[in-house]
Amino acid sequence: MRPTYINMIRDPLDWVTSRYYFNRYGWVRDPGCRGEGCSMSREEHEMSLDECVEKKLTLCTRPSPYFPYLCGPSSACYDHRKDLVYKQTRQRILDEYYFVGILDHFEETLRALEVLLPSYFGGAVEILKGEQIQKKMKLTRTKNKKKMNEKTRQYYLNGPLKYEAKLYNFAKKLFKERLDFLGIPITTTTDD
Repeated sequence: MRPTYINMIRDPLDWVTSRYYFNRYGWVRDPGCRGEGCSMSREEHEMSLDECVEKKLTLCTRPSPYFPYLCGPSSACYDHRKDLVYKQTRQRILDEYYFVGILDHFEETLRALEVLLPSYFGGAVEILKGEQIQKKMKLTRTKNKKKMNEKTRQYYLNGPLKYEAKLYNFAKKLFKERLDFLGIPITTTTDD
């Protein structure tokens, strides 16, 4: 019996922004630097993502791998040719994933999973809306996260995150089609 693959994807621009500031400031509930954020100079620590990109520093111009979360652990998923990794990941989503949710639409993702896999996700939205979970969600937001400017946005979309953004938009299109088929309206508002 084959496993049922499900996953969730996050907007790569939000992902890189959140990761950048999380390494410096942590969460609301647990502030402080993490990983590489603890070993940088004060100037680097206090630098915004926009300033970092403008200075073309490696720590912000070479984002961590994004594709393996959906592509898998094979060496082909880590190839330096992102166009090939994009194609492989896209095909894997089509051929092997039962459902890929969108973090920006977390409630809608759970609503779909309640329908698609009710024995595992029945009541998930009710739990999500509970006071305890809402409190945890507020406390695990990245501290001091700043929105990137348009110049930085375009840099990532046309450069280091070009194929990641392409994959995200592809997955989001499939997600919206699936919600339409299931009769689930999108009620979460996002920046797009």
